[in-house]
Amino acid sequence: MKRIVGYIRDFLAPPCCAYCSTFLHSSHEILCSLCNQSIQSITTSPFKITEKTQGKVFAISDYKDPLRSLVLAKHNRNRIASQQLGKLLWKQTDLKFAEFDYIVPLPLHWTRYAWRWFNQAEVMADEIAILSGKPVLHLIERSRRTVSQTGLSRKERKNNMQNAFVLKEKGNHLKGKTFLFIDDVMTTGTTLHAAIEVVRPLKIKNFLVGVACRVL
Repeated sequence: MKRIVGYIRDFLAPPCCAYCSTFLHSSHEILCSLCNQSIQSITTSPFKITEKTQGKVFAISDYKDPLRSLVLAKHNRNRIASQQLGKLLWKQTDLKFAEFDYIVPLPLHWTRYAWRWFNQAEVMADEIAILSGKPVLHLIERSRRTVSQTGLSRKERKNNMQNAFVLKEKGNHLKGKTFLFIDDVMTTGTTLHAAIEVVRPLKIKNFLVGVACRVL
């Protein structure tokens, strides 16, 4: 019955490429073959917090179209694009082979959330939770509103993110666990660095980072 409903849905509203709007063969696809081929995959890279604390960054590609278009769709309150990014992150990287216990989306300040109606990182995390079977943990929150990191120097970015996050949950049940932090784009890593620093007192075993795009 579910398959029949899917056929009817695809007939009445044919699935289209999320970037170029070319008709797709299946609603399970997100991008057409040409748009998929234009995505240049990048290797998983290390991400150092301290000399003894180092994780890995999983990213689909550089910050270029067609992924860039899906990332920027958040400004138009396009939640579907965020869901698509989550699925692509899982499907097109080695994240699906990684070991982790909890998925931690980077939070928005409540003022940005109120304007946008959703948090892109949270929507991506929800999709990965469905695909991985791992729970989403809202472990941190934005304690203050920061200015956009775009155009700031590395030093300005670091100052901008000082005390930007606070830990919402504590407990021995989180000790020794591996967290997967989710965000849409990683440029210098300053925002993710600040968020991961906040959870270090929990004595976690390891951390991973999953982003749609990593600026090279």
